[in-house]
Amino acid sequence: MMERKMLLARQRQADKTKLTGHCRYRLEVRRCEAELDVFSFTGEERLFAPYCYTLDFTSTTRDIDPAVMLKKSATFILQAPESPAQERKVYGVITRFNRVSTSVDETHYQACLEPRLALLRHTQRCAIYQNQSVPEVVEKILRDRHGFRGQDFLFTLVREYPRRELVVQWQESDLAFIQRILAEVGIWYRFEVDSRLGIEVVRLGDNQRNYQYDVTLPLLNPAGMNHNTGDSVWDLHFAHQVVTQGVTVRDYNYREAENYLQFQVMRERDSTTEGEIYRYGDHFLTRGEKIPPAVETAAFYARLHHERDLCHQHLISGKSSSPVLEPGLVLEMAGEVPALLKKGVLIVSTQSTARRDSNYLVSFIGIPYSESISYRPALRERPVIAGTVPARVTSDWPKDTYSHIDKMGRYRIKFDFDLDEWPLGGESLWVRLARPYAGSTYGFHWPLVQGTEVAVAF
Repeated sequence: MMERKMLLARQRQADKTKLTGHCRYRLEVRRCEAELDVFSFTGEERLFAPYCYTLDFTSTTRDIDPAVMLKKSATFILQAPESPAQERKVYGVITRFNRVSTSVDETHYQACLEPRLALLRHTQRCAIYQNQSVPEVVEKILRDRHGFRGQDFLFTLVREYPRRELVVQWQESDLAFIQRILAEVGIWYRFEVDSRLGIEVVRLGDNQRNYQYDVTLPLLNPAGMNHNTGDSVWDLHFAHQVVTQGVTVRDYNYREAENYLQFQVMRERDSTTEGEIYRYGDHFLTRGEKIPPAVETAAFYARLHHERDLCHQHLISGKSSSPVLEPGLVLEMAGEVPALLKKGVLIVSTQSTARRDSNYLVSFIGIPYSESISYRPALRERPVIAGTVPARVTSDWPKDTYSHIDKMGRYRIKFDFDLDEWPLGGESLWVRLARPYAGSTYGFHWPLVQGTEVAVAF
């Protein structure tokens, strides 16, 4: 009897993995006992953004408890109609669940499947981070605040990023904050699948090594043909635009005020570019050299701003029937390929859709693959701290009558908005005190005692 039950259980599991006929898509939600029959879906994916799959499905369970669905791990499985053995799995959590309608036989539901990273948008805070690089700040947020483990994300960076004295998160969600600071230094991310663990992996990179390769599809219009003959690419459109020819950056470092912190990059001998962008205040401390530009120097930021503009000079859009197309993939095409796409096209966004009565279709947008210019995410707007924020002067010693200052007359302070605990005297970077009369050989300084309230301007 026990052996028979085991055989029946195995048979049911095998039947679930076979999607025949019109049922080529399946949604599995952890610990959900209801049968979910997907009849349509729309998927939106972009580089440097969480994906979102909106799934419409029916179930004979008339009233599924939202607690059974929301924030539960789920897997969406897509199988190719002509080759059921080939399937793509999308892992994530259910972030939205709707009951749409009910009939005598079944109930229509709708759910949104997103990666765990999307949940970071629900946490908003004000905080400071000290003596950490941008990747270290991101890792701290993922690990300490949101329980990400080592297998959940992967940094594959070519450059080594310096530690910053201070990074401020100001009334931003954790997702918006990490996307802002990553975009500032040109780091982007995409999602990979770990089939062994059954999870999605956030892969963060800063150059072309982090693209996916080795996918080639024929450039062939399927009109009047059977989709089951094989996947292809068709309906290509090209959009070209004039972009900025050069970028100049400049900043000021009061610690070495005599240093010349300005750098310019130009695209010479290019008739499709015009003009120049001047940016001030990217917060770099040194000028750097043109080749190779050290990270977070004037030369680095000038080149980064220029790459960000140039990589969107040519945009390609098209359609395909292949479920393997996703952001971060370099797609190569066979057939009469336009010269612009000879090296392939980097897919930056996709929108896929399918129904029971229609074939899978994915529309994509991409940019020509380049060995010299990498994809760079668009800058996010920095929040503005209007006016001043309160803080108190600190010291290295508890109950000290006086505060501790360095040889430049700077203080350490504890921001009132900062909820974290720090060692005594380590609550902030060194901060200058504004005085009405000061110079290299003249001026006055009335020292502040520990606990003095100060107003800090950013």
